[in-house]
Amino acid sequence: MNMNFRFVQLYYVFLALFVIIKYKYCLYLPKSLIILSILFFISSCFALNFNKSIVFFFWLIYNIIFVFSLFYTYIKIRGKDNFIDIFRYTFFIIFLLTLILFILGNFFHIEFPFFSYQNHKNVARVAIWFFEPSYLASFITMYLGFSFYNFFINKKKEYLFDTIFAFFSIVFTTSSTGFIACALAIIICFIIKTILIKNVKQKVTTAFIGILLLAAAFICVLVFFPNVYNAFIKRLYVDGLFNSSGTRMREYSNTFSLFLKYPFFGVGPNCYGLYYGNENLQPTNVTLELLATTGIFTTLVFYVFFLNPIKIYFSKNNYSLETKAMVFALILFLIIIQANQNYMRLYMWMLLAICYAMINEETKKEEIC
Repeated sequence: MNMNFRFVQLYYVFLALFVIIKYKYCLYLPKSLIILSILFFISSCFALNFNKSIVFFFWLIYNIIFVFSLFYTYIKIRGKDNFIDIFRYTFFIIFLLTLILFILGNFFHIEFPFFSYQNHKNVARVAIWFFEPSYLASFITMYLGFSFYNFFINKKKEYLFDTIFAFFSIVFTTSSTGFIACALAIIICFIIKTILIKNVKQKVTTAFIGILLLAAAFICVLVFFPNVYNAFIKRLYVDGLFNSSGTRMREYSNTFSLFLKYPFFGVGPNCYGLYYGNENLQPTNVTLELLATTGIFTTLVFYVFFLNPIKIYFSKNNYSLETKAMVFALILFLIIIQANQNYMRLYMWMLLAICYAMINEETKKEEIC
């Protein structure tokens, strides 16, 4: 797996310095995150190549200090309501960008400078500043989950347009992973809604509406974006999920076999491609990558850290509707990142920080600052 640098990573460093000077920076370190860092370092010591792995270890530390703790600090200082306003505004801008770029690329065949596209079967796939469209779709998934849950479960009508913006933003990426996220968001929310309803007749009605909504979303893409449908949705049921995933699902078996050979500490962070003699080779699955490169112990602790907000979501504590919606977004995101992601994505650490901060704001939990 190759390392790369993005200017936004430098921006986060300067932003953190600004927060330190102007406010009080909060280095938030849950116990599971401390243990994760220690195990990650130990795994690096047992790696096939210590130098390659230790770079990944410092990348982990970077994410903890300059992404996870940075977003946590901002919400702690300004409050979750202020952050949610910025969160919604940011994704509205992303919707406008994806809309403009999709129209320019597919109807006028113009590629806008400074923004990336991928072309597949005469479809200009919008990626904006992301490496590929599926990464952008995964990023938007958190917005979709948050918006649709607020609109449908929390009955906040003002989130109707957010849901529409999120849905079409994902459509414009043309990512099959994104389409699966849309379907899962609808299915899971309707299941939750059906469970909450006590009246049997209303349960049936709600389930029926859910089916209609899925059909409407499907028809919308089919009618208005036929090229997208033919290239990225039709293949899911014509070629099957296995074949339409390219090499991703084929690689899952190899990754799991590698874990069985090195079950305790893995081959080392950032050493997956090195083991197979191909630096560009990636597991493309968060769980399998963790197992194969860091071992069973690090993987378990990682999911303790990741699942803690989700555990709180299912607790009996009376958290705010917005907090539950954000944790639902985390649940949806957790499912989607199993498809084509790794555990170092900046936006994954951002979403985790948001959930921890919103929960701790309501519980008045003390942090290491």
